[in-house]
Amino acid sequence: MLQTSAYHLAGSDGPQLRSPTGYGTVPADDDAARFLSKRGFRLAQVDRISRLALPSDAEEPTPPPGYELLLWEGATPEDLVEGMATLHARMSTDPPLGQVDWNPEEWDAERVKENDARRGEDGRLWLTAAVRHVASGALAGFTDLSVPPEPDRPAMQMDTIVAAEHRGRRLGMLLKLANLHALDRLAPGHPAIYTWNAEENRHMLDVNEAVGFVAIGYESAWRRDG
Repeated sequence: MLQTSAYHLAGSDGPQLRSPTGYGTVPADDDAARFLSKRGFRLAQVDRISRLALPSDAEEPTPPPGYELLLWEGATPEDLVEGMATLHARMSTDPPLGQVDWNPEEWDAERVKENDARRGEDGRLWLTAAVRHVASGALAGFTDLSVPPEPDRPAMQMDTIVAAEHRGRRLGMLLKLANLHALDRLAPGHPAIYTWNAEENRHMLDVNEAVGFVAIGYESAWRRDG
């Protein structure tokens, strides 16, 4: 099996190819779509690429009862490493994958530390917002931003996850807004934030739209079996 991806601008009015998930389309007459279709690839999933113009006037968030907000720059605090390992592992299984073949990832404390060290090598600032369930002490979710040192370049919204057992409490909104305000305090001046989400991940797209993200393009995933 082979897998690949392609990028497409938003706003095409021509014929569309619909994702097998039922959510999202790409232009059927797009050069990449025609090229891949002729070579036996089929569309497996569509991700929306969204942009949030900065600065934002979003309100400072408040955690719901029973949860506390945690913020840090760079490496994960030692007492949160195990919890972050659990959430990183769930990032490979919980988000919608469409018909993309993706193996579950194994994460432990050592991998979290190695990942933190590697991310700090290129001069980018990493901002993480996490939320902890007070009664159990478990991390319920996190999001992180990758911020370039040049203030005229956009920041990138990377992983965002809320564990299934903690959903329905607007924790995704809490995390996004908290990191947005952290960016404004610690590295102001960047023009925008970019992010990617599967089109079938409707809840996270609703969160992004409420924050102010708008669609600017799409990334399509393709697979060819045999």
